[in-house]
Amino acid sequence: MQAIKDEQPILYRQLHNSLKHGTLLHAYLFEGEDLFQLNEWATWAMCGFFCLEPKDGDPCLKCLNCRRIQENEHPDVLHIAPVGNTIKVEQIRLLQQEFGKSGMETKKRGFIISSGEKMSVSAANSLLKFLEEPQEDTLAIFTTTALGQILPTIQSRLSILHLRPLKKDRLREKLTENTLTKKNADVLSYLTDSFTKAVEMSEEPWFNDAVGEVENFVGKLSAHNWESFILVQTKLANLKEKKQQETCFEMIFYFLKKSQLPPKEKGELLSIFLEQKRKFQSNVSFQNALEQGVIQAQVR
Repeated sequence: MQAIKDEQPILYRQLHNSLKHGTLLHAYLFEGEDLFQLNEWATWAMCGFFCLEPKDGDPCLKCLNCRRIQENEHPDVLHIAPVGNTIKVEQIRLLQQEFGKSGMETKKRGFIISSGEKMSVSAANSLLKFLEEPQEDTLAIFTTTALGQILPTIQSRLSILHLRPLKKDRLREKLTENTLTKKNADVLSYLTDSFTKAVEMSEEPWFNDAVGEVENFVGKLSAHNWESFILVQTKLANLKEKKQQETCFEMIFYFLKKSQLPPKEKGELLSIFLEQKRKFQSNVSFQNALEQGVIQAQVR
C-alpha cells in the first residue's frame, strides 16, 4: 500500500481525494509504459470503489470485496483482455449484456479493459453509447501502453491518468522481489524502465547466459586481454536475433560504466563501442562490429 503511494504520488493524491469525497468519475483511462503497473493501479482503484472497510477513502485491500477483486473473482467486476492480439466486438457485447443486469452481490458494477489499444474498431465503436450514458454506480477503467492507438472518440469520454515510469531503485527492488538475482535486476533496470518488459526479458532463455558472457567479455576487454576477441567469436556471436544483438551492446555499456577503470580509459572504451554500435545499425555485421571494437580497444 505504501509502495503504491510512493510510486505515483500525484496520481495517488488525485484518486485518493476522489475516493475520499465520493467524486470518482464513471470512466478512466490509465496510460503509461508498463502494463503490470497499469493493471496494478486499475485494480487498486476498483478495490477503492467496492471496498467494505475503506481507510480514509483508500481501499483496505483486505476485506472480502478487495481480496476477490485482486484475485479476479468478484462477480460484479468484469475483466476484459485481448484474445490473441485483439479485443473483439463479441467480448464488448458480452460486457454490455452483463451490465444490463443487476449486480449479483452489490448495487455496483465495474469493468477493467486491459490493453485497450487492442480493441478492434468495431469493439471500440460499440462502447461509445455505453460510455456516453453510464449507469449509476458503475466504474469503467481502461489501461493502455499506446495512448495514440485509442480512438479519439473513446479518449474523449474517459478521464486520462498518466503513470510515470518507475524510479530505477524501485524497479530494482520489485525485480529482486520477483526472485531475480541482484545482478540481473541491476542489468534489467539499466535496459528498461518497464517492470513488465524486464520480467519478460529475464524469462527469455538467452538472457541469463548473455549477462554472464558479456560481463566476462568486458572484464577481458578492460584487462587488455586478447581473449576478449575469442569471446566475440565463441560466445557473443551466438546471439543471432537483431534485438538480442542490440541488447548485447547495451549490456557492454552497462558493464563498462560499472567497471573500476580510470575515467579516461572508461570513456575511451565507451566511445569505441558507441561507434561500433552505430556501424552495426548501419548494416555492419554484429560480429564484425564487436571484433573491430576489440581491435581498436587493444591498440589504442
